[in-house]
Amino acid sequence: MTMTFREKLLYHQIHPFKLTIDAVSTFASLILYWKHYFLPGLATAFILPLVASAATLAFFNVEYLKTSSLGTYAQKHMTARMYSIRLATNFILLSGAWYHLVIVVIAGILIIIGCWCWGIILDWFAR
Repeated sequence: MTMTFREKLLYHQIHPFKLTIDAVSTFASLILYWKHYFLPGLATAFILPLVASAATLAFFNVEYLKTSSLGTYAQKHMTARMYSIRLATNFILLSGAWYHLVIVVIAGILIIIGCWCWGIILDWFAR
């Protein structure tokens, strides 16, 4: 089964390697921003995930994810809007860390979790 590049872009987001790098880089960048290390924090927040995306697309098989339950969920609910919200929320997280606003960091984390769980939330309210 051959996947289009667009499909690979979608499914690489749920590959375990990519998810791990995203989580670690987010946590590390929050620490760096909290300590006011602007450029290292920026690189950790945005360059590291880009490199992980490129590596995932180039070296890992993401085809099996298409038929998984998580893949089906991603296909239905991981829209460009959700991706954009998750990306924009990184700026909220980093701003909260920079200004030591724990409530803003927590709110940002909750927004990202909400984006990932959007389909579950919609199904719950549809009952």
